[in-house]
Amino acid sequence: MLRYDYIIIGGGIAGTTAAEIIRKIDSNARIAILEEEKHVLYSRVFLPKYCRNEITREKVMLRSLGDYEKERLDLYTYEKAESIDFVKREIKALSGNIFSYGKLLIASGGSVRASDFEKEFADKIFRLQTLEDAERIRDLVLKNKVKKVLIVGGGFIALEFAGIFLKFEIETSLVIKSKYFWEDYISEAGGADIAEIFRKKHIEYFTDDEIFKIERAEEGGIVVVTRNRKRIHADRVALAIGISRNIELGRGVLDIGDGIKVDENLKVKTLLGMEEAGMGVYAAGDVIEYFDEFSGKERIIGNWNHSFLTGHIAGTNMAQGSMKFRSVASYSIKSLDQVFTFLGDTDKKWADETVVRRLPLENKYTELFIKNGKLIGAILINTFQQKPLLTKWIEEGKDLTQIRSALADPNSNLEIL
Repeated sequence: MLRYDYIIIGGGIAGTTAAEIIRKIDSNARIAILEEEKHVLYSRVFLPKYCRNEITREKVMLRSLGDYEKERLDLYTYEKAESIDFVKREIKALSGNIFSYGKLLIASGGSVRASDFEKEFADKIFRLQTLEDAERIRDLVLKNKVKKVLIVGGGFIALEFAGIFLKFEIETSLVIKSKYFWEDYISEAGGADIAEIFRKKHIEYFTDDEIFKIERAEEGGIVVVTRNRKRIHADRVALAIGISRNIELGRGVLDIGDGIKVDENLKVKTLLGMEEAGMGVYAAGDVIEYFDEFSGKERIIGNWNHSFLTGHIAGTNMAQGSMKFRSVASYSIKSLDQVFTFLGDTDKKWADETVVRRLPLENKYTELFIKNGKLIGAILINTFQQKPLLTKWIEEGKDLTQIRSALADPNSNLEIL
């Protein structure tokens, strides 16, 4: 039995941040991090840059083994938690190790969603989740072994993939299930603007379609057959179909929806009658489902900034702090010579209305999401400079009723409204 005061499941940015914060507050505690991968902390945000050969591997790595030793953090790599006995406060790992904890943080992140054809065609598929994924892509594109790629999926990772392949002048196609890119979030006008970006970058774009099957071609490539009977020749398929959150460890004890539900201090919520088992247990990062006071509903977020912030707060509170999680979610990337930003809650089904501010000749697009007369979110394409003001509006609950008509004028100055 390996006994610790604090155990963190997950050595990503949320878990590592929490461990380091705990150490600053509790200098004598025994702290362990259980990490499935073989690596110390590295930046998933930097992986696209690494693939594009814009930074070295050393820049991707954020910690060394010496950093953990200096902070007296026991890092167990290749250590996957198999089950948790929340009553006994024990974790059983696949390795056979059993860990005992005083307090526990679940920061287990997510795993790439499985595909039906991945096992048979693993050699022809790209992912962009781990350092190994990035190293494989980088190696092949730098050696000029990839001439044509089909991207599957319609989110930020798809845009990152496109940016990588176009950097190396690789012929790129994209197929998505929806009628247009980001259909669940953006209006048709925004979808049309994104389609125009793809057209200008010579990305072949297939909508309302998906992979039906993959065939191996005689020349060594593959042929992707879609549901709409299109046949797309490629060397590789780049899957950008999202992640599945690693939340199964809490089943039967914790209150689980799309993620592990937490309160404002990031303490886990439990099923009725299981309150004692949840004592001293927190969650952070991609796995949490929290109540967003700005939009008025429970949400899950999966990005680096969110994971860092929740790791910081969880670590503080585990070491006897009382910080509350209150944040306007945001995420931005630069790809295809454009800057794409999601701010706050961009679920258009939840919003009462959306307001589009569109200047296609200037390649600028803003969509505002309004609930009960207040701004709850925004999508910004090449209008990143508006982010601070719009964040302030969301945080303050600014009433937009009186300026609704002015908001719809794309030439109006938001600063003076």
